[in-house]
Amino acid sequence: GAFDEAPRFKAKVVAVVGGGDAAAHQALHLARYARKVYLIHRSRKLKAAGHLQGELALRRNIALLFNSVVKKVQGVRAIERLQIQNVRNSRQEYLDISGLFILVGKEPDLRLKKNISSAPGVFYAGDNRQGEFRQVAIAGGDGIRSAMECAVYLKTNEADGFAG
Repeated sequence: GAFDEAPRFKAKVVAVVGGGDAAAHQALHLARYARKVYLIHRSRKLKAAGHLQGELALRRNIALLFNSVVKKVQGVRAIERLQIQNVRNSRQEYLDISGLFILVGKEPDLRLKKNISSAPGVFYAGDNRQGEFRQVAIAGGDGIRSAMECAVYLKTNEADGFAG
């Protein structure tokens, strides 16, 4: 995963895109190795927990770039440069980097769920389920729950040719 990659960027410049807990954690971890970490966020305020924001502010090698989005990634064999744009004033800037980590939290698209939620044999897990908390452990538990529900469904519908 992304945390495993951090040592590869020792003394290099990297960028993290996002403003939530996952992006903040990644930026803080990368800052232990990288010379500089840009944390790029589209809003004027991070969504990360207060204690994480405090930690980010304490790290001298983390630069927070608010109101910014990535417009273009450049490089021949690897990422070499980012073109970013300020969403408020359209000013563009270029960042020379060696690595890019994208950790943008997305709201799950629940339209599909609404359209087929009554269909038999459809199970949901992880971020497709509504709820405030989005963590790996919760998603893993949801996956196990959905697998168990699926097993019961398959056993119940064995006569219909679902069981293998």
